[in-house]
Amino acid sequence: MARMNVVARQLERVGDHAVDIAEQVGFLLTGEFREFTDASHPDEQP
Repeated sequence: MARMNVVARQLERVGDHAVDIAEQVGFLLTGEFREFTDASHPDEQP
């Protein structure tokens, strides 16, 4: 059970890093910084 918790936490970190990379690529392409919204909570407004 503890191992599954560690795996889940590491997968979340991978996702966080992927979002960071995507934000940086978006900035390089457009010159405009935009934080990506959290797709897991679509009803929330930034």
